[in-house]
Amino acid sequence: MSIVIETIFKVLFSVVIASNLVGNLLVVLVVLLNRRMQTPMNYLLANLALADFLVGLFLIPRTLLNDLFTHPGGWLGDLLCKMLTHACFTYLAAVTSMLTLMFIAWERYYAVMYPHSSRGRINAGKLRLLIAVSWLVAFGYASLEFWIIKFDEQMKACIYDWSETLWKTDVFVWCIGLSLVPLGIEVGLYARVVYRLWGKKTQTTEISQRSLMIQRKRLTKTVLLISVINIILRLPIDVHYFLSTFAGGTFTTADWWKPVSFSLSHLMLVLNSAVNPLIYALQDRTFRKRMWCLIKNGCVRSGRVMNTSVLEATN
Repeated sequence: MSIVIETIFKVLFSVVIASNLVGNLLVVLVVLLNRRMQTPMNYLLANLALADFLVGLFLIPRTLLNDLFTHPGGWLGDLLCKMLTHACFTYLAAVTSMLTLMFIAWERYYAVMYPHSSRGRINAGKLRLLIAVSWLVAFGYASLEFWIIKFDEQMKACIYDWSETLWKTDVFVWCIGLSLVPLGIEVGLYARVVYRLWGKKTQTTEISQRSLMIQRKRLTKTVLLISVINIILRLPIDVHYFLSTFAGGTFTTADWWKPVSFSLSHLMLVLNSAVNPLIYALQDRTFRKRMWCLIKNGCVRSGRVMNTSVLEATN
């Protein structure tokens, strides 16, 4: 890339990553430090925020600091590639983020479709299990990459030291197994939820039932918006990896476009992680107040009695 384009990307990455780190840290703190916010849904949102925070954090060396240091070689270079400079933890956290969004869709599905059944509802035990699964699957996926990545002395870059077959398998698992399949499940679950809440005519005469229906619609709108934005902003990195792997020379010979595509797709990935806290703040008044309270005063609880938040609401 030219110096101008590279500078533009660095500025954009700086702004988006800073927003990512501040916003997602606030989300985690709001949930952890406010007892009323500690519902299963909010814990899933906090897990999503933690994963999104790590996406931005571990992209810093690769996007902002790559020109500020000389990468060492030898065993230290290999270790740095595995742990820091190649952003391996970024992809690990991205997998956790995708799986958490799928679990959120599952929670909404059972809360709306089977409100009086406890079979699919997320209790404390299931919540711990889902959070653990989201990270264990991500670590399982990333373990092979952690093992084979190394620093190449001649190329002066971190590379994957594996066969073409393993490389293509890895990209296929990323694009299909960890992106397309979870997205398909989310679409299927939310389609049923949207039809139940907005497409099916239901008569509710009791004030409490109408209030609960409004709360369900608001919360569903919030998480549905997060999922839609995730699909839009995650698509570029999946397309980049899939085309660069399976399109042969058609894609890879475009030398001027490949680095731009790489940077743009990763910018969209970190933007996807940065936008969620803004959605929470815009969609939920109490969540917005809690976040602003932390920013302004560093406080945890307000002395005022607040109305029950959409994100605090039970299902």
